[in-house]
Amino acid sequence: MGWSASAAAAQRPPVASCRSRRATGDGRRATLTATTAHRQALTDAMAPMLDGMDKVVAGFDQPELDTIARWLTGTVSVMRDATLALAAENRDN
Repeated sequence: MGWSASAAAAQRPPVASCRSRRATGDGRRATLTATTAHRQALTDAMAPMLDGMDKVVAGFDQPELDTIARWLTGTVSVMRDATLALAAENRDN
């Protein structure tokens, strides 16, 4: 049987995911920072996926990687623009 996220999570003790710190000038504002333990838990959980992605990428030559990078860059740009437009629209309403 292979690796599964749910099985891995069940074996791990709970991890405090962040620390909260109140801003000194404004008591309503708080800064959340991921704990070292949480970052490590995320790294451990992502490792199998990252290993798999390395295997996928290894199968492409440089021109294919350039095409994929161009497509991903364009897609992220379109998504960013749409998100900013929605945020502006919601701000105006």
